[in-house]
Amino acid sequence: MKKMLLIGNGVSRLKPEVQKYIQDWIDNNTGEIWIFNYAYKEFGQVATRWGGHVELLEEVSKYKKKKS
Repeated sequence: MKKMLLIGNGVSRLKPEVQKYIQDWIDNNTGEIWIFNYAYKEFGQVATRWGGHVELLEEVSKYKKKKS
């Protein structure tokens, strides 16, 4: 079974223990990382899936093209 980490852009993601959990997940290549809304600004480089409002996904598409 694949594992996935869901990251939104709520303020709870800024807590040190949450940031550590996310970084450990990334460092250990634990599984997929799904991000939503403005979380792409922090985790766009490591995300495997993206979700959010239509307008935001258009912005994300431009971001991904710049980073490719």
